[in-house]
Amino acid sequence: MLKVLVTTIVSIFAVLSTMAQAQVLAQVIEMNQKRLVVNDSKVVLVRTHQTPKKVKIKMRVPMRDTVCVRHATRMVTRRDSYRCGYSYRTRRTNCRRQCVRRSTCPSGSPNCQVRCLRYEQRCDVRQDRVANICTFPEQHCVERGVVNVGSKSDKVTLKFKNLPELRPGEEERFVLHARQGSISSSNVKYDLRAERSIQDYIIKVREFFRDRIIITQ
Repeated sequence: MLKVLVTTIVSIFAVLSTMAQAQVLAQVIEMNQKRLVVNDSKVVLVRTHQTPKKVKIKMRVPMRDTVCVRHATRMVTRRDSYRCGYSYRTRRTNCRRQCVRRSTCPSGSPNCQVRCLRYEQRCDVRQDRVANICTFPEQHCVERGVVNVGSKSDKVTLKFKNLPELRPGEEERFVLHARQGSISSSNVKYDLRAERSIQDYIIKVREFFRDRIIITQ
């Protein structure tokens, strides 16, 4: 029983230690300017008596995509000019009946009419290049997975509306988290929560046209 209790206590301390480390790793920035740049997707924002009513923040958001992580080879049969080469085929178009021999009229015969004596079928001839059919090995995807494909720079605006004034030395802390809206998309979503504030606030995230977060009483 004592061994189980000790193991449980150790596990709890390990979890708390991990959470504490995660909080320490988050960058802490005072909002004393109208524009801030954060080279991360998570940041602790400190509001002081010098914080403007509106702060624009540029963040670096990791992006993920679904890609093929394992390939295999199979034999396929189809038309392919690169692997199978190509050949030429003759095609006749615009076929019509055309006169190739006409009658002649003697000189001085005003009532003579020229008429066609022989017709032949004439067509326009063109050479079309066509890919050949053959069998060849081809790689195909047998397993797909989600991987990091880089990051995206995105902006969000924080608007402090009708909040109580802070005195010098007082501060409030907010945790801002930016994340990819969904895998393979370029959309970014924001979450903001008050970590430490002098009173409870209403936080509204607006995503219409441009990202904006309103913090109000």
